[in-house]
Amino acid sequence: MDNTEFIADQFAKELLKSNIESYRDMLARTDPSKAVRVYAEAVLAMRKLSGEDQDAIISFLRVVASDTASQIFGVIGGSSDLEGVLEDFSLYYGREEISENLQDEFLAASEQIIDLKPNN
Repeated sequence: MDNTEFIADQFAKELLKSNIESYRDMLARTDPSKAVRVYAEAVLAMRKLSGEDQDAIISFLRVVASDTASQIFGVIGGSSDLEGVLEDFSLYYGREEISENLQDEFLAASEQIIDLKPNN
């Protein structure tokens, strides 16, 4: 495993497993009366759903997180642009540049976590 693949794998695990599970836990345990509005509304909405529907929403959040990170890595790697940004970005791990293939490696790692099978 090269450094780009390693970093992409670590990002995927952190974002799509640890971070999303933290949100799942927060949605299950937060007292909506003590939360800011956006969290309170999400907590109340999730509590109205069945366990299966809650799982579907959490799975969708993984897709959103993956797409967002992929877009950022695409900008860093040069496959996507930001309006008004004219210079290139570079990302290094130690002294090694890992920008170029980070998006592709992240998407590959994400596919190991997110179930993207067709719904039959």
